[in-house]
Amino acid sequence: MSTNTTPTVDRVDAEDQAHSVFSPSSMSRILSCKASLLLPTAKTIEADNDYTTEGTIAHNLIEYCGVNNLDPVAISKQKDNEYTEEMGKDAALFLDEVDNIRESYEDAQVFFEVREIHKVVPELGGTMDCLIVTDDDLFILDYKFGAGIPVEVNGNAQLLSYAIIAMSIHGRKNCHFTVVQPRRPHADGLVRHWSPDHQEIVEFGDQLLACILWYRNEHQRITEGKSQVGDYFDLLTPTVDNCRFCDKKANCPALKFMAYKAQLMADSVDLSPDYLKWMLDNEALIRKHIDAVKDHALAVATDGVAIPDYKLITKYGRRVWTCDLKTLRTTLDELGFSSVSVGTLAKPKTPAQIEKDVPRELIAHLITAPETGTKLVPLSSYGDDLNAPDGADAFAAAMANDSK
Repeated sequence: MSTNTTPTVDRVDAEDQAHSVFSPSSMSRILSCKASLLLPTAKTIEADNDYTTEGTIAHNLIEYCGVNNLDPVAISKQKDNEYTEEMGKDAALFLDEVDNIRESYEDAQVFFEVREIHKVVPELGGTMDCLIVTDDDLFILDYKFGAGIPVEVNGNAQLLSYAIIAMSIHGRKNCHFTVVQPRRPHADGLVRHWSPDHQEIVEFGDQLLACILWYRNEHQRITEGKSQVGDYFDLLTPTVDNCRFCDKKANCPALKFMAYKAQLMADSVDLSPDYLKWMLDNEALIRKHIDAVKDHALAVATDGVAIPDYKLITKYGRRVWTCDLKTLRTTLDELGFSSVSVGTLAKPKTPAQIEKDVPRELIAHLITAPETGTKLVPLSSYGDDLNAPDGADAFAAAMANDSK
């Protein structure tokens, strides 16, 4: 990419790009497995897990306190909010870095959770946790709340992508990167810095430009029917890191072939050392593919597509009380179970624990199991098929057929 970070490619109308194909957060995977860009995205049920929800809340705290110049530790200690004290302390660590830069540069403009799209290449865009712009410098700070995977700052493809985007808008400047990952110990500390020289950014930009041009050309060829996804099999690079957050796992020919090969190898009863090694080497990737296929199957079943021998049923969460402990205590007394402990407000007993001493049917009216979604199960499993026209219980139907 040229030194002014403006790629010499034809401008693509931003309206033609519903989302950023080249997302900075996926850039490491994209550059090492560029053919994955051409794969169709598998269907899935949109649902945040506990980790993503927690991370979103932690980022919201930083933005809220950063924009309003508030103390995140104090905010986290207030009652009736979703922030934990750990989030408050971690946010303070991040905002201290922001304040240090702000105090060192009188002309600093600070932006939190800012989404920017490359001025010329709309396929390239992303949201930065914090961008600070001065006359001569760009500071890009990235907050990693996760504790599982340590994030390196040196050579970080996500941050380099942000720099390419930011310089297309704010002009060529010195770039400085900061990763704050307070919950994952690292040899370089919880706060890590890197200031690449401009040549390093140019070299990364050239690599990115080559990938963008390749994608545009091959995507056009597929659109025109001149090639198909299978033609790019040799360019797919499935690895644990590449596949971890990839939304193409269910459709990936390389992972499909891996699962197919495992099936072929399983036809032999000989558990040779070579077979054991192959399975151990590829177990994680095969599991990722299977999990992605299951997610896709659930999504298409939710859309009303029938999957032979399977049905869609309601999924319920853990059973909980519909009343307070005082009401439960009164009910147990009336039933003649006054000796049964209901626990404390801090640690109430669960329905399952109470049912060890009290017949289930006597307290069933005080218990509910909240609906938490749907799941795909074999046709012979218990539960009403949500896709059946009359809501018939497929389990009962299967049992009736078995009795004939």
